[in-house]
Amino acid sequence: MLYQTNTGRIPGTILTREESGNLTGAAFLDSLFYLQDGIALSGIRRICGIDGSTLQNWIKRGWAGKAVRKKYSRNQFARILLINLMRDSLYLDTIDAILHSLNGDLETEEDDLLPESEVYDLVCRLLDRGDGKPLSKESLRSLIRSETASIPEPFPDARARLCAVLEIIVLSSLSRELLSEIGQSVSDLLP
Repeated sequence: MLYQTNTGRIPGTILTREESGNLTGAAFLDSLFYLQDGIALSGIRRICGIDGSTLQNWIKRGWAGKAVRKKYSRNQFARILLINLMRDSLYLDTIDAILHSLNGDLETEEDDLLPESEVYDLVCRLLDRGDGKPLSKESLRSLIRSETASIPEPFPDARARLCAVLEIIVLSSLSRELLSEIGQSVSDLLP
């Protein structure tokens, strides 16, 4: 099967790449956090297209972490973007388990394999590297191995776990696009 990457949207958001000056990943996060130390819930809703009750539910369940002075950090926002990216194709409990396998307890960074903002940047780079050209599963895996080769391994098999999580996130993102196309085709077919 071939996978189509680079969909024209900033991963995990409703924004087009054009609306952000073609920024994705770390550059997109840098632009949002350049003059501020956090992002308010209203900003997250506007950028991600998620209603407030959904976000509050994620926070209440401990999936996104609690705001400090009503603002969410770069890593918390990146985690929300990752959850939003996968939520159309995976159960939320499964998404939490996947992200938890990388970064354990949300309240501490000591057990993190890689901060969520760096995971988000990797996902964006993987989606961008495809340059809109279809990828096979093996070429996607090769691309993931290439992108993660220089990341230090804090414990045995950490890179293998990171690669598996990145593959899941990228495939979930791609399936989201396919689901959207299916929905459009159904709308076109049915009155």
